[in-house]
This record gives sequence, structure tokens and C-alpha cells, in this order.
Amino acid sequence: MRTQAVVIACIIAAASVLLAWATTPPGPRGVAPPRAAPDTFSVGFDVPSVRTLKVASAGLEASVTGDPDWMLTLPAGDSGSQAQPATWPANPDAVRVLLNELANQSIEEAEHTSQSESIATITISAAGEITTIKVMGQPLAGLLPVRVISPDGSIRDGFVPASRFRPTDAGQLAALANPKPFDLDGVISRVSIKPGTSPEFKIERRAGIWSFPASGQYQDARVHQPTVRAMLEDLRRVRASNVIVPFDGSSLAGEPFLTVGVGADLPRKAGNPRRTRSARVVIMQQSTVEGAYNALATRTAKTGAQTDLNHQLQIRLDPRSFPVLPADASTLLDPVPLPWQASDTALIENRSPNSQPFTLRKTIDGWTWGDQRIPTQLIDAVLSRLATAYPVGFSAQTPSSAEDLVLYLEPIVSGEGVTLNITILDDRIEIRSSGVVWTTADTDGSLRDAIRRLGSIAAPATYDSPAP
Repeated sequence: MRTQAVVIACIIAAASVLLAWATTPPGPRGVAPPRAAPDTFSVGFDVPSVRTLKVASAGLEASVTGDPDWMLTLPAGDSGSQAQPATWPANPDAVRVLLNELANQSIEEAEHTSQSESIATITISAAGEITTIKVMGQPLAGLLPVRVISPDGSIRDGFVPASRFRPTDAGQLAALANPKPFDLDGVISRVSIKPGTSPEFKIERRAGIWSFPASGQYQDARVHQPTVRAMLEDLRRVRASNVIVPFDGSSLAGEPFLTVGVGADLPRKAGNPRRTRSARVVIMQQSTVEGAYNALATRTAKTGAQTDLNHQLQIRLDPRSFPVLPADASTLLDPVPLPWQASDTALIENRSPNSQPFTLRKTIDGWTWGDQRIPTQLIDAVLSRLATAYPVGFSAQTPSSAEDLVLYLEPIVSGEGVTLNITILDDRIEIRSSGVVWTTADTDGSLRDAIRRLGSIAAPATYDSPAP
């Protein structure tokens, strides 16, 4: 009887299981139940309040400080003569991007069981509070273990994508450096070039005109203005391909391949000392496997004779992006006697000792001498030829024969005038100014005729055509 009851109970249980299975609606197959998303957090410091960002790794420390301009401080190596860390202006846009990335980096929270020492330490100083991020080991499966220590001392551990987290070493922070060594504030007014072992030559801008200095071989000789302007634009665009950290003095040994310097003046009020900025890049012969040149860039800021700032940075330059610079000063000589367009001339003075002096002025009615109008065709014939390019050379020697005409000319716009000594010889005409000599054969004689007519302009009877 008891056995029969057990059998009946088993039958009833089996029937219940079968009934439950039959009445349960079918569900999706092979789908795991949902898992809770991992907890995440961010460092969350106030980016506009940051004054210092520092990273220390592998015995090297670098920092960027903004108060208000951002300035990098990079470590020095053991070799070379540099004893102090290098400093260089940082790109403010690049700094802001890095700080925003760091503040908003999503960190997947997870406790680190390893008690090993950190391999990198990032320190952020914002509004007087210190936030520290420690990198606790090498990447594993693309994730970097980090530990965040908040200003209140609380600690949170987690993982971040290794490919999207920086800076973890001094080199990554050095990438914030302003990559354009010649991009100075102010108006560039001085350039020096020293090709290898050749002598250094300099040019400077005075009253808007580029020329050689008063002292030296070329003594105030004027240079070709468009060539200098194009060269300056090319130099401003020069970019470092990367920054070398730490400083490696051994790579800067030997004779430089090229040394280029530029100087700029900042606006100043009357009575205040002169403020200048200068930049210099020394490019070495040695190149890397990739073909880049090692170079030392320096920047200096002065107020009067006092040096306010002196920065230096070791960089690499791609020679393909560096402009072709003149190897000899003579190639910069201006092939055009008149340093402005002929139509921009406002005044002509005859200063020749062999003819009567006169002063011609350009008015809205044309050229005048006192209250007398002068034929425009005659003036245009001379000015157009003075604004033409000729074979050019340099000679500090005074020509043996006296000049046929000495003209002083001034432009309409502000700027220094120019004195041109014009000499008519048997086989050529020479035009001289500050040692520069322009030579033309004048085969048709038109320039000779115009010069002689202009030289005798004080005698109205010599005019061939009436005043317009």
C-alpha cells in the first residue's frame, strides 16, 4: 500500500513538471542575462584653474606652467654643457586640449591588488589644490591601470584605454612646445645667416627698407625687398618635427651646417626702454636615420640691455620643409635702383654739383617746380627706367669720372629716401647707391637722353613737349 502511494506521488510530480514545461512560452535562445555596466569616474579637476601640470617618469620630470602664458620646463640629459633644465613657450591651444582630455577621461573603476610602485606620476595644480594620477603598471590588453588621488586624499583605482591617455612621460609633455622657433611677437627687423664655415652676414630694416648694416662689407647696401619678405614668411613657417628629450649635447658637437637668427622689436611708448625678441637656430650636419637634422633653438627677450627671458630647446628639423636661404650676401642685392614703384615717387631733388639744383614735387595736377609745371613724360621716362632691374654688383670705389646726375628721391608713403648717382660712360650707364652698382648698356640711348634733359630742367627752353 505504501509502495503504491509513492508511485502515485512520483507520477503526479512528473505530470506537474510536464504541465509547467508545456505551458511556459518559448524564450530567446543563447542570450545571456544582462550584466550591470561597470562604474566609471573622471578626474574632474577645473581646467581654467590649472596653473601647473607635471609628469615624472623613468627619472625624468617635465612640467608646463601657465601664469598667464604657458611655459614648458624640460629635463636636461647627462651629456653636453647644459646644466639647467630647458625652458620653451608652449602652444596654449595644445595645452588646453590636453587638460580637457585629462579632466574628462572616463576611468573604469576597479580595485588594484598590486602594490608595486607607480611607473609615472602626473600632478595637476588647480586653484591651490593638488590632484595626482599614478600609472600603476604597463598596459594589459590595451588598458592602463591608474590610481587617482583627489585633493581631499581619497583614492580611486581604475583602468583607462592606453592609447587615449597622456602624458605618461616627459616626451609626451614636450610635444606641447611651440613648434615654430622663428614665430616671434613684434616686427622682425634683423636677420643673420651663417652658412657653415662661411662668414656670417646680416641685414636689417630701417624705415621700412631692408639693407645691410652701416658697418661691414656692404655698408648700407640695399637688398631686394621681395626676396627678404618671402624669406621671412618661409622662416616663420618653419616647424620642428619633434622635440628631443632629454637634452643630448653630443648630437650638437662639431661645426654647424647653418645658423639663422632673427630679431624683432615690440611696440613701445615714448620714454620707455626698447623691448626686443630674438630667435636663433643652429642646425647641425648630423642627421637621423629618417634624414632630419638635429638643431638647437634659442629665444631671448630683452628690455633695454636687460635680459628678461632666455629659452632653449633641442629639436629635429625636416630639411625638406626648411627654406632655401642665400649662401652669399651678394645674392641679396636689389637689382632695381628705385626701391619702390615709379608711380609712388613724391619728390625728386637734383643734387648734382654740375648743374643747377631743383626740387620737383608731385601734386594732384602733376609734377611741379615751384609754380611751374614740368612735363610728365620726361619724369616718367626717367622713373620707369630707374624702377627696372639691371645687372647688379657692389663696389665701394667711387667712379673715376664725375656723376652726370645726382638725384635724391622720396616715396609717397613714409620711409627713407634714396640717393642715386647716375654716370654716363662711353659704353654703359652706371647707377650707384651705397656701394651698389647697376649697369645698363642703354642701346637705344633713351635713358641717356632723359637723364640729360632732366639734368638741364632748370632751363625751360630745353623742354621738347609742352606741359600737360
